[in-house]
Amino acid sequence: MWTTAKNWLNVRLGLDELYEERIRSLRVPRNINIFYTLGLLTVMAYFVQAVTGIVLLIYYVPHPDHAFRSVQEIMTKVPYGWLFREMHAVGSNLMVTVIFLHMTTVFMMGNYKRPRELTWIGGGLSLLFTLLFGLSGYLLPWSQLSYWATT
Repeated sequence: MWTTAKNWLNVRLGLDELYEERIRSLRVPRNINIFYTLGLLTVMAYFVQAVTGIVLLIYYVPHPDHAFRSVQEIMTKVPYGWLFREMHAVGSNLMVTVIFLHMTTVFMMGNYKRPRELTWIGGGLSLLFTLLFGLSGYLLPWSQLSYWATT
């Protein structure tokens, strides 16, 4: 039955020719490397951090006397607050790891050389700001662990 429906659509839409022309004729270059995806993974981790951070910001109280309690309320009383907080915490660790891997592979492959010097500087600044945001974000719950880890 599936073959009949496929043949019926193929006669009317020409899907086999389209597949042969557009998809099957494409060849993956031999120099493609899995490490080329690390830049995109860094950007994706940044967007996850931004979205979960905005959701957490709605309920977070940025005051030393109320910060810890607001984090507890996010974890226990806000619908799916625990999920957003864990996604934010794991995402920050993932983002730092991925940006380190990305910068390391760019350095090892020599992709920082001319004409990509400004891209390399931008990546270095991104790494610096990621580490600074990670440090400041670690302090925000204002727990004993975060206080003593950042002082």
